[in-house]
Parts: sequence; C-alpha cells; structure tokens
Amino acid sequence: MASPQKVVVIASNNAPKIKATQEGFTRMLPGSYDFQGLSVGSNVSDQPFSDEETLRGATNRARNAQTAQPQADFWVGIEGGVEDYNGAISSFAWVVVIGQDGRVGKARTSAYFLSDETCKLLKDGVELGHADDMVFGQTNSKNKQGSVGILTGGVIDRADYYTQAVVLALIPFKDGPCYVFLSNLPTQQLPNLGNQMNPFFWIYALFLQDLRTKHIPDLNELVVALFCGANVFKSSHHTIMLLDLFELGTGLVFLLVRSEQHSDLHTTEDERRQTSRQRRGHG
Repeated sequence: MASPQKVVVIASNNAPKIKATQEGFTRMLPGSYDFQGLSVGSNVSDQPFSDEETLRGATNRARNAQTAQPQADFWVGIEGGVEDYNGAISSFAWVVVIGQDGRVGKARTSAYFLSDETCKLLKDGVELGHADDMVFGQTNSKNKQGSVGILTGGVIDRADYYTQAVVLALIPFKDGPCYVFLSNLPTQQLPNLGNQMNPFFWIYALFLQDLRTKHIPDLNELVVALFCGANVFKSSHHTIMLLDLFELGTGLVFLLVRSEQHSDLHTTEDERRQTSRQRRGHG
C-alpha cells in the first residue's frame, strides 16, 4: 500500500521558490508529496536589508503558512534579502522549514554582489526584482531566472540557487542524525541526569532516538556537543547539532545550569538522608 502524500505548503506563489522546494524535498526526503503554493505576508519590508530581517521574513512566512493551513505536514518560507558592505550590496536568501512534529530547519544561500546600477536603485527603495527589470530590460524577472540568473548568464537560475538551501534546511528532518534542541520544556517531564555530572552542572535532557540505530547518545556525547556550542558534533552513532530554536515553543532538550553555590540542586536524595541522620546523631 502506497504511503499517503505529505502536504508541503510553500509560503509563496513564486514559481522558482515552488520549484526549488519540490527539488529539495525530492532529493533530500524521497517520497510522495503534494506541493502547494500559498501567498502569505512576511511581516517585514518588501526588500529586507539585513541578514536578521531576511531570516525573520522567511520565518514569518513559514509560520503564517502554518497558521493558514495547519493540516499540512511541512511549511516552507523563502525570503530573499540584501546587505550593504561598505557601499556594495550583496544578495542572498534564507530558507526556513517547519515540520508538523515541531522540528525547524534553517539554511542560508550563498551570496553574490549586485551591479552598481542595481545598488543605486536599491538604496532609493526599489525592490530587487523591479530594479533588475529596470537595469536589464527584463519583465517579471523575479518569477523567472532572478538576478542570479541574469548575472550568471543562466548558469544558475533562481530555482537552482534556492534548491541547495532547501536541501540544507531539511537536514534536521533526515532519518538518522540525532538533533539536540535547546528549549524550555518543564523539568518534571525530563529525565534527571544531574547526579552523573560534574557538580558545577545540572543537566536535564530528552533525546530524539536515532531512527536507524535506535541508539540514544550517551552522556559524554551530549556534554561534548554542549561544549561545542552551536556546532555539529559527530560521533560513531550520531550527529548531534545544537540549534537555535528560540522561536520554537517545544523542543527536545532543556539545559539548566546552576553554580556550585546552589548546593541543594547537586545533593542527591541519599545524601540528604545521610546528612539528616548525621545531624540527628549530633543532636
């Protein structure tokens, strides 16, 4: 029996964005999909002018699509942006993928610099797609090859340009790697690993099992991953990645650090009972 189609909502009706999402999903997560374009707002300016604003726009698009079609399996936001480097302007895009299970993937495309004529128009408030049309005599180029297609002479078109970032944004959804998500899950829902740790730390953790090995990462692997910061730690069994999911309401790991002065947190129940008996003996 064939698996039911998974619904992927792309937060745009832009043809290159839809094509890139289709290509990225079929390459990275082979299966049967129903890809649906949906026009939603980004809640940022028409032409984002910073890395932060562009990422926020992609995130907002994905979340707005999720609100509009909550029954879908994935929601994809793609936002193009520009950034000023000492007068020269580079173009790039962010891709954000939200899954029905709460996982979030993010990736940024490579960047390239724009022509001087285009930069002047952007600084005057013209959106990149319109600026390209004006400079290069195109019509609706953002729904075709885009500025990257114009500047590379068709070697890389806009859909190709987005596809790699879609693939990279799908890494957290790929079977196998175990992702450690920082979150504020209630501690009472999580296993207590604090007694196995150095007394300077009190760590609560819950893991997503590796879908291939069913192996849960041991404490040493987790600790190494934590101290690697926001990098990827690879062991023989896992790829453990710490993702910045501040916007995400649920997650898979809650880290609570307490200094040594909070000795009550580092004392086991047995130690408390032993201390109580010693106090009674001295009474």
